[in-house]
This record gives sequence, structure tokens and C-alpha cells, in this order.
Amino acid sequence: MLHKVHYVSKQVKKVEKEMSQLIALSEKEPLKMAKFFNEIEFYTSIGDSTKLHFEFYKDLNSPETRRAYRFDLKMFHQFFSKQFGPLRHPRQVQRVHVVAYKAFLLEKGNKGEPAAPKTVGRRLAALGSYFKFLMEKEIVKANPCEGIRRPRQTIKTETNALTDDQVKALFSTLKCSINTHLTVL
Repeated sequence: MLHKVHYVSKQVKKVEKEMSQLIALSEKEPLKMAKFFNEIEFYTSIGDSTKLHFEFYKDLNSPETRRAYRFDLKMFHQFFSKQFGPLRHPRQVQRVHVVAYKAFLLEKGNKGEPAAPKTVGRRLAALGSYFKFLMEKEIVKANPCEGIRRPRQTIKTETNALTDDQVKALFSTLKCSINTHLTVL
């Protein structure tokens, strides 16, 4: 039990340190921080958005996931602003907007080519996770991503595995010994 308390205490100190670094950076380089948070600021007008965004991203376990989700939310913000005008609050986002975003990704992606189904799924997952978080914080009443189907992921290349007959032929050509399985390796 004492070990768990120590671990939680270390995690709290780590988050507090990162939060103070974030606040210090916002004081030293307000333009840089404003740009950083402006990309996702559209989701809230409750005043303490820095803390809110920090909480959402720090709850994600992997730094790669945090980076990907941040990028995915930025891409949605850019899409929405370009297609539907400025997005001032998350309540503006409706299911039809997310469906339009999905269609855009499947047709043009973000570089003019159709995005891979896995990429589309991840971007929708990021958006859905953020709206779920906003629902928990009572900023929005519904998740516009709810019920939107992810694209099917197709296998582009088949696995180059041996058939049963090929495996039997391989073993028949090997010398029979006690360690046949080691001979294959």
C-alpha cells in the first residue's frame, strides 16, 4: 500500500512540474503558447482551457498518442473552419459535420489523396475521445461522433506464409533428428 501511495505521489509531482513548465512557457512565450492552444481552443470558452487541455492530453498514456491526437484535433479544426466557418464552441459541432469530415478524409485526406481507413479511424477516435472528455466535464451534452461507423480496414497485401503442404515438404527434406524443431530455427 505504501508503494502505491509513493507512486501516486511521484505521478502527482510529475504532473505538477509539467503544468508549472507549461505555465512558465506561456508567460515567457505567450504567442507560441497561444498558437499551440488556439489549435484546440475552439472546444471551450470556459476560461481555464489550458488546464482542461492539459488534463485531456496528460490522461493519454503514450506520448505518441498525445501527439497524434493533438494533430488529429488540429486537422478537424482546420477542416471545420474551412468548410463551415469559424468554430467558437464545441456545441457547434454536430454529427453531420463529423460525417462530412469522414467523407473528406476518405476522398481527399489531408494531402489530396484518400486517407487510409486506419488513419480515418484514428482521427475519428481522437475526436470521439475528446468529445467524451468534454461530456464528462459538462461542456457539451452529446458526443457528435457517437454512432459514426469507422471505415473497414482492408488488407492490402496477403501474408506470405507457407501452406500446410509446403510445411510438410520442408520437414520431409530435413534430416530426422530429435531436435527437428531446432533445425528449422
